[in-house]
Amino acid sequence: MKLTEATREPKRKTARARKLFQEAEAELDAWSSANPIVARLVPHDSRMKIDIVVEAGTEPPLDAVALTVGDAVHNLRSALDNLAWTLAHLPGLPKNPKSIYFPVCEKLSAWDKATKDLASIPKPILERVKTLQPFTFPKNEECFLWQLHKLDIADKHRSYLSALAQWQGSDIEGLALDVEADTTVRTLAANPRLSTMRNQVIGSIELSKPYHNQTPIRATVGVDTLFVVTYEEGGPAFSVGDMAKSFPAIVDGMIDLVCLGEVGPDQITEERHFIGP
Repeated sequence: MKLTEATREPKRKTARARKLFQEAEAELDAWSSANPIVARLVPHDSRMKIDIVVEAGTEPPLDAVALTVGDAVHNLRSALDNLAWTLAHLPGLPKNPKSIYFPVCEKLSAWDKATKDLASIPKPILERVKTLQPFTFPKNEECFLWQLHKLDIADKHRSYLSALAQWQGSDIEGLALDVEADTTVRTLAANPRLSTMRNQVIGSIELSKPYHNQTPIRATVGVDTLFVVTYEEGGPAFSVGDMAKSFPAIVDGMIDLVCLGEVGPDQITEERHFIGP
């Protein structure tokens, strides 16, 4: 088998991942089109603060999206394991075929141990696999392979991935406040990640002095959101759109790098460009 042929089956899995990501995006897009997100303004008695409260009529399909994204991630991780299996069998049957998988090593010692079962893979190829390992990065979090592994483990073994709506900003039209000339006004985000979109305070408008309006405040508030996926509470958040665009392309690039020592011009290989905060 030529090394170019070794990329064929793994890339079938990355192609499947692309379709699953597209399904997740389509489901979110359909919900967003049918449910424009609006908010209401709720003044405090002090007249120095106004909360921005989300009033989504129906909840977005976050659980379903998390499951679909989890399936996509699993296909990407499986593509790499499939690649390792294929490469390990190039010279013939390896000593421990049940121990063949694409390693994810946080320490050099773990790499040395893992490669004992990958001894049938030619050394130049193993060296290219090594460059993708977490221990070659300043921090694990900066390594795409490590993040992909964490996402896959969360979906398979511990808990489902969580999909959340992340507040990006609000467009407030028609808000007129009667304030003194030297009053300063600032807008603050209160809860940038929303596990629910009903009656959630996502931000506030704060004033240095009370406003003088006597009638109820009425304004149109449109809320912009970003749908993200995370594998643990407080962990990094990955935009579903960015995952759909980047993840399969990066794994394709990793496959080409390992097999051919190069990547195509349209494949993204710089992991740090999309890892969420």
